[in-house]
Formats: sequence, C-alpha cells, structure tokens
Amino acid sequence: MPRKLRSILYIAALLLPFVPLTPAAAGTAEAVPPLVSVAWLKDHLGQPSLLIVDIRAEGDFEAGHIAGAVNGAYPDTWRQADWSLLPLQILTRNLAGLGVADDATVVVVPAGGDGTEFGGASFAFWVLKYLGHEKTTILDGGWTAWRDDPTDPVTQGPSRPRKTRFDVRLHPKIRATTEQVSRLLGTDTVLVDARSPDQYLGRSKSPLVSRAGRLPGAINLPFASLYDDAAHRLKPASALAGLIPPKLAGRTTKIIAYCNTGHWSSIDWFVLHELLGYADTRLYDGSMAEWTRDPHRPVETGEPTRN
Repeated sequence: MPRKLRSILYIAALLLPFVPLTPAAAGTAEAVPPLVSVAWLKDHLGQPSLLIVDIRAEGDFEAGHIAGAVNGAYPDTWRQADWSLLPLQILTRNLAGLGVADDATVVVVPAGGDGTEFGGASFAFWVLKYLGHEKTTILDGGWTAWRDDPTDPVTQGPSRPRKTRFDVRLHPKIRATTEQVSRLLGTDTVLVDARSPDQYLGRSKSPLVSRAGRLPGAINLPFASLYDDAAHRLKPASALAGLIPPKLAGRTTKIIAYCNTGHWSSIDWFVLHELLGYADTRLYDGSMAEWTRDPHRPVETGEPTRN
C-alpha cells in the first residue's frame, strides 16, 4: 500500500471516535460532550442543573464573568502549594462549596489563553472525572470566546455559590500512581511525556523536579503542539490526529501521560482520552516532581534509543 494512502487511513481511523455531540445528538439531558461551544452554553443558560465553574483568579472573575458562574480558581481549589492533588476530604469540600451536585452539568471555563492556561481547565476536568462526576465539560475558547460577542451576558462581583453535597465515586482507571508507573516500566504501556523537547531530553528542567530527564522508554507528545495559541483553543480534531506518534497507532493502546506536575499532561490526557478515543489512558498527576523525589528511581536523558 502506498505510504500516502497508509497515512490517510491512519488519520481517518484516529478520527472515528471523535464525534462531537450536540444537544440533539446527545439524546438525553444527562449527556454532555467534553467540549462545548459558546452557542451551546448560551442555549443552556438558566437551566437549574447547569453549573458554570470559572477557574480564573478571583480578581479577574470579579471584574467580569458569565452570568451565574461561580469561581473555582485554579490551582487553589484543586491543588496544594507543591502542585500535588489536594487531599480528598479538602477537595470534596471545595467542590461541594462550589455547588457541584450529582445532577449538575459542570462547565469549566478557563481564561482562553495559551496551552499552559488551558491545562488548568483540563486538569479540573480530569479531577471531576476522577472523582466520578461524569457530566463535566470545558467551554471551548473559554472566557475569551465568550467575550468575542458583546451581546453575551456578563456580570461582575464576587462568586455566590450554593453549597451542596458532593458524593465521590472514584474512577481510578484514569489515574496512575508512582507505584503503578514503576511496575509498568518496560511493558506494553506507553509513557507519553507532555513536556517540551528540551525537558524531555533532559536539556532543561522545572524547578519542581529534582533531576532532569524523562521516564525510561517514554515518547514525547508536547502539549504545546496540541493547542492553537492564536485561536485560544485546541487544534481541530484532524490536526490533533495527525500529531499522534506512530507508537500510539492502536486506539486500544495502554497509555500513561505525565509531565512535571500533571498540569500539561492533563492536556495530552484530555486529547487522547476524551477527544480521540484512547479509552485506556491514565494521567500520572504526580509526574516527574514526585518520581524524582526518590534518587533511586531511573531517569533517562538524551535522544531515545531507536529500536
């Protein structure tokens, strides 16, 4: 088969799982796609089950936000000072304080800036999914997209959430622990490093990481390649599919995405798991910050060995 035709068929196969749902296609009020448009959100404003969680800083939120939104600022609502996940009890209390009830459809609203900023939304989305809240989505383009139309309703002032009960139903299949990563080194599970090539190769490192380098055997899928900074949103599905490394050709591939703290890699996780249909994709939220705390854990640097 000609190489060009193989490439076309490969990209087509990756695109099959990505069928964005509209309210009509969803079939039930409970169904929600991983990304929703401004038009979708405008159509659903005022519904009692809709909860808009704006993750921008408190001051930015109070200066102007979508009518009815509450402020769940990132990272404070979701993470500790060292960027590790908040203890479950505190995290549950925070989300209940925002009004995340079992029947709520949660729309996470980022600022709509670059890929790093989007990582706050994808991490918050992952947290909600991990805790068992399935009716969760992200506003495509975030606050920036909402403000593109001056007729979109905006209000000012502090957040006024209605506290509720948040029931946790952990979904551990989308999270990887350090112990699990250690056991899976050298197996058929593919480790996907979401950092820049320089950090992946060990030429530079985050101050949160003790040693430069990557997890042994990992491949590189930089988060920045998945996001269109000028458009303030993820790249189209066809472009995302074309960026997937050949080692991830099969959609049944077992994948663990990581970076320094789980922030950037939550973008890789979101694209692979939610948009491109890689069902067995987990996020290692501890990532290199946690991995390198133990000097005996292996780290690779330099160009990867080609088999």
